[in-house]
Amino acid sequence: MEPGTWSLVTGAYAKPLQIWDTEQLTDWLMRDSDAQQLIAMSVKGEAMNCVLLCPTAKEAWDSLISRYEGKGEKQITHLMGDLYRRNFTESEPLEPQINQIRLAAQSLSTLGSPVLEKHLAFQLISALLDSLELLKILLNQIPYAELSTDRVIAMIIDDERWRV
Repeated sequence: MEPGTWSLVTGAYAKPLQIWDTEQLTDWLMRDSDAQQLIAMSVKGEAMNCVLLCPTAKEAWDSLISRYEGKGEKQITHLMGDLYRRNFTESEPLEPQINQIRLAAQSLSTLGSPVLEKHLAFQLISALLDSLELLKILLNQIPYAELSTDRVIAMIIDDERWRV
């Protein structure tokens, strides 16, 4: 299984120490760059200045944590609204929009208000465009015991690839 964006942000997939393994280093650098871009696109104003100065996605995330840590109630309210009121738009691909929802959920967890896995899966389904009603029906057919965020995301991304 390939390391995902979150494993870079948390530091679980650390920069390879063996610089002679150029393939692994190149992979890490590309993934880290993608993660940094995702973080930068998810923030505004002063927060963006903080993350743009960081050399890695982990450092960018850590700077956001230190910036917003302790500012809980206001930030939690903002993130809850961002998470539960968000609807996907047709103007951009779904994957970055999904990543923004996941980032809001992870930020809530960091602030001590974790979002249950199944609630996040339900929110992703409900955020889908009305034009994707058939996909919503299919996703709602997944038995509760088998419902997961990863499964919902995979089905949404697969559907988008099939449509494009």
